[in-house]
Amino acid sequence: MKHLKHFVSLFLAFCITFSFMIPPIAARAAGENITIGASIGILGQTVTVSGTGFSPGTVAQPYTVDILFGKGIGTTLTASNRFSVLRTAQTINSNGTFSTTIAIPSLLGDGTVQEAVTSGTYYIFVNYRSGSTGRLSPVIDKEYFQVLAGDLSVAPGTGYAGTEVRLSGSGFGSMEALIIRYDSEILTAIAGDKALSNGAVSNTRIYIPASTAGMHALTVTGASSGHQIGNIFTVRPNILFRPEDAGIASNKISMYGTGFGASVPIEVKFNNVAFYNGVTQSNGSFVTEFAPHQLPEGNSTVVGRDSLSNTVQVSYVVSDAQVTMEPTAGSPAWDVLITGDGFQANKPITISFEGFQENKNVTATSDAEGNFTTVFSVPWADKGTWDVTITDGSFTKVLPFEVNTSIRINPITSAAQPGTVGETIAIEGTGFLAGRPLTVRFSGTQVMTGQVQSNGTFHVEFPAPSAAGGNHLIEATDGTNTERYGFVMEAIPPAIPEMLVPEAGKKAKAFFDWSDVTDDSGVTYTLQVATDTAFTNILLEKTGLAISEYTVLKTEMLNAVSKDTPYYWRVKATDQAFNDSSWTAASPFYMSFGFSLPQAVIYIIIVVAALGLATFTFWLGRKTAYY
Repeated sequence: MKHLKHFVSLFLAFCITFSFMIPPIAARAAGENITIGASIGILGQTVTVSGTGFSPGTVAQPYTVDILFGKGIGTTLTASNRFSVLRTAQTINSNGTFSTTIAIPSLLGDGTVQEAVTSGTYYIFVNYRSGSTGRLSPVIDKEYFQVLAGDLSVAPGTGYAGTEVRLSGSGFGSMEALIIRYDSEILTAIAGDKALSNGAVSNTRIYIPASTAGMHALTVTGASSGHQIGNIFTVRPNILFRPEDAGIASNKISMYGTGFGASVPIEVKFNNVAFYNGVTQSNGSFVTEFAPHQLPEGNSTVVGRDSLSNTVQVSYVVSDAQVTMEPTAGSPAWDVLITGDGFQANKPITISFEGFQENKNVTATSDAEGNFTTVFSVPWADKGTWDVTITDGSFTKVLPFEVNTSIRINPITSAAQPGTVGETIAIEGTGFLAGRPLTVRFSGTQVMTGQVQSNGTFHVEFPAPSAAGGNHLIEATDGTNTERYGFVMEAIPPAIPEMLVPEAGKKAKAFFDWSDVTDDSGVTYTLQVATDTAFTNILLEKTGLAISEYTVLKTEMLNAVSKDTPYYWRVKATDQAFNDSSWTAASPFYMSFGFSLPQAVIYIIIVVAALGLATFTFWLGRKTAYY
């Protein structure tokens, strides 16, 4: 008995000591849970597995998890179970979470019984793994996964979110309604939401919704029969822009990313320069907006990459801001028209002429579509090519303007201080050939000749010819050398004449009179007479009248009309720069007889009247004699 007591004591001591040598076996903690990215699919499909609430163990005894795929799994894993280990020793984060991906295997080969994976229901499950003892048998959590036979035709089988996909298959009831699922999401068919009369599906079409990168299950189920066929669609990452090409008429650009990882960091680079950093949404998408001027102009290589290495490369064109200038060469004081598009919307546009500070304040404002039009005056710069800079503070365009005329002219004219017809113009030049004849042209028309002095200089004067208002080019040439000068002719129309005779609504004679109009260059007048106020039926038109009155010629006589159907007259003034005043208002007048009759007609009337009187007298005499 005494020896027995010693044996029991030694055995208890051994057990207690050995118990400290065995690592603790993790029991399932409250809240341990796994989720999978898809619960249905085909062999080889990639599935995300995430866990929360797991115990990371201790520093001395850290825990990881194994992720397995199997069939007929209960609460404890045994060697006789049919399973395949897909991920070994997956790290558990300090907060009890993990996330990784697995591929659905074609064979359950890690147990004592091996079996090919076919269509049907399987499980994805996890076990704890101890650093010293290996995989522990209790099944911590599991999610079912339905393997599809791949008997649904999906065309195309890979693409981006938004891709149109055609589905085909068979085995359904005649005209049976179809339920289409993308993973667990029910989709609305854009065509073919019912089977054909023979039970086939041949033209059912859907759009792929926004979803994460990788494989996703597509299933078609008969609403009444329950017959189901399925396959996968593989989503690739993509980046889209709206508008597709930015620039003109673009106030902002939207960048859409799809097909990336779920809720992961994403970076987008333009031409290898980081442009956008963010986090995707749970469906693998992101969206951001920016202004066109934030991007480089022209064609850019855009690369998007998330933290899971999902990567896409696309091209994007930011249209260059466009500017036109008319003319691109000319004289100081000439007006130049600047037209731009593709600038920032509703922004001030500054136009500056190289080296001339006074032109820094020439501004316009772009409209809501980034367009503008404005005019600037060329400063009095020497001959040569000068830079004209147009900017909204973000987009800047520089255009060359050639000043091709000399400033050795008097008077110096401009749109604000133009010249007039008849005004004396003096020009001079140097470097010409001594003694050579000199020809001077005004807008291509010769206005005078002269001779170059013995020292190669010249100085000539001539009156400004009659020419249209606006910019004109004066050229002086000896046949070898040519000097150019700019001249701005006034473009102010003369005053409107005042109508005097005939007065409105009065009887008229063969005479029209209106007030004089004065202009520095002199004026001529145009008179019109018509049967209507719109002057579509003009009976009389006289142009180039030098004085403010007109007497109608005998060959221009008008027929008599009444007050009810009057004639109308109007007049305008034109100066020697071909500037027209507005027409006067149409004024009515009438006449009971023509203005006058030709002499021959008067003689005929007298003869006819005399003959009539003689005949009447003869008839009266005979009648008296009879009685």
